[in-house]
Amino acid sequence: MANVITGKTVADRQARTGYLFVLPTCLYVVVIFFIPAGYTIVLSVFSWTIRGFGRFVGLESYLELLNDPLFLKSVGNSLLFALMSVPATLLFGMLAALAFQSRVALPLRNIFKPTYFMPIVISLVAVAFVWKWMFNPSIGLLNTILRTLGLREQGWLNDTAQVLPSLSIMYVWA
Repeated sequence: MANVITGKTVADRQARTGYLFVLPTCLYVVVIFFIPAGYTIVLSVFSWTIRGFGRFVGLESYLELLNDPLFLKSVGNSLLFALMSVPATLLFGMLAALAFQSRVALPLRNIFKPTYFMPIVISLVAVAFVWKWMFNPSIGLLNTILRTLGLREQGWLNDTAQVLPSLSIMYVWA
């Protein structure tokens, strides 16, 4: 029922209360994301000197960047990394979810659960050290296994052709 004096309804007060609850989060997003993003765009259209702002260059810096072969190679490497990592992460995540929720008694299920959640508990620095050891070309676990099987050792992180797949394996696991 509407309040005759103020013309406000209960729904109006509830909506205002809801907006007040959301306001701190909106302010946080503006301060943490939108203001720095806008400032970055402003900075990117000026040339810089040690003394500060230089002259306005517009999109010249972006055009220079798009013509840089090293930048284009890094964009290609990033896309290749994403193409290797994202589908594998989704696939293994879905398989893990199905294994955890399965009503069928899966073998080694009690070992699989802690192994799956280990990267969440372990520090990423420790994970990086473990994988660095595993990928080590001379004393690493993976090359030791390959030698034992009579297969050729791999360069893993030392070979430019194997760096992205090796990092993708580590990323998917972590």
